[in-house]
Amino acid sequence: MLHHLSAELVQTLCRGSSLEIYTQTLKLKDPEKYSQFVVAKCTCPVRNNCKHCAAALFFLQAPENQPSILAALDVPEPTPVPAPAIEHKPSLPERVVDYFPLPRLALASVEYSAYEPRNGRMQRHLKHRDALALKYGP
Repeated sequence: MLHHLSAELVQTLCRGSSLEIYTQTLKLKDPEKYSQFVVAKCTCPVRNNCKHCAAALFFLQAPENQPSILAALDVPEPTPVPAPAIEHKPSLPERVVDYFPLPRLALASVEYSAYEPRNGRMQRHLKHRDALALKYGP
């Protein structure tokens, strides 16, 4: 939900996954002067560049929210530009394949030892990997 909107500052409210309401503050800077031209802060435990700030940016970008955002900024709504006519190309004949891909599943485990600085000991590690390959053709 949009809380405050100006040319340099946007404040929104967002309900988090713990059902708590968080406030996002987005400071907008000149992109030609600053490499980080959107500074996103939130009142959630993450504080900066969190998923709530991303949701606020998606809210600002959504086409259905554009008229209310432009009205809040006193900017006239842009007139839509008609899309150019699309030239239809002839369709290709349908390709019929009478065989199915043959799947091949590879599973592997790798065991290694490495020094663990947290407890000062050698630690045994086990990693499992898998790969799926499909063979097409007769």
